[in-house]
Amino acid sequence: MSEEAEPWDIPRSPESRDKLKSLGDDFRAEGKLREAGICYSRLAGMLKWVPFDDQPAFQSALNYGIEAVELLRQTDDKAELATALRVTPTIFHPNRQAILEESLSLARECGARAEEAWTLMQLASPNNCEFIEEAIAIFEELGDKHGIAVCSTSLGMKMPKPRDSALFERAINLYKELGDEKAAERAATLMEMFCRPIGAYSTPLQAQRKLRRYVRQYKSGPKKIDKVRLKLNLRKPDAS
Repeated sequence: MSEEAEPWDIPRSPESRDKLKSLGDDFRAEGKLREAGICYSRLAGMLKWVPFDDQPAFQSALNYGIEAVELLRQTDDKAELATALRVTPTIFHPNRQAILEESLSLARECGARAEEAWTLMQLASPNNCEFIEEAIAIFEELGDKHGIAVCSTSLGMKMPKPRDSALFERAINLYKELGDEKAAERAATLMEMFCRPIGAYSTPLQAQRKLRRYVRQYKSGPKKIDKVRLKLNLRKPDAS
């Protein structure tokens, strides 16, 4: 017999967004701080994808995230507080690093392995891709195909060039296994954007200009030019 789903564990949609706000408001009015905090936390995560029509997406997500953190700090639910901290800061938030580090610390303290993995993924950057690799290992341990797919795509985009198309292919296959064809299509599009070698006549103008600038600036010889081509994910024109 499967456990009954919580009222806040609902798929992303405008109807779900409105339901989470209504539930959160009702729980708060009843003095149920934990339940209200969880609803606002889920709402903060959802608003980045399904915003209110009359409010800026990231600002409203930040506001509800802050509200969720304030409510959950008054409870003993460290796992949900870790989630609220993770979904609150946007990429440009001045305290993003500190907030995510607190989230990671709480997740590890209470053994919330999935939350730990999601936070590691958000802490990752092109300079520390090992965080995503650690997150993938955790999701593999948990058997979480969705988590593996999301992290594989993220690693494929953040890793140094030349990027590994096998990461995107793994994500595509996992999404298909899960029946999420839209996510599989998005992963395929990202693989095309990040991994496709670009020929001499289809190279974006910006990349061509950057290559010529390197050549002019450094009076580069063939070895230097080849290194720059690799950096820009360009391949040599076919000899003919």
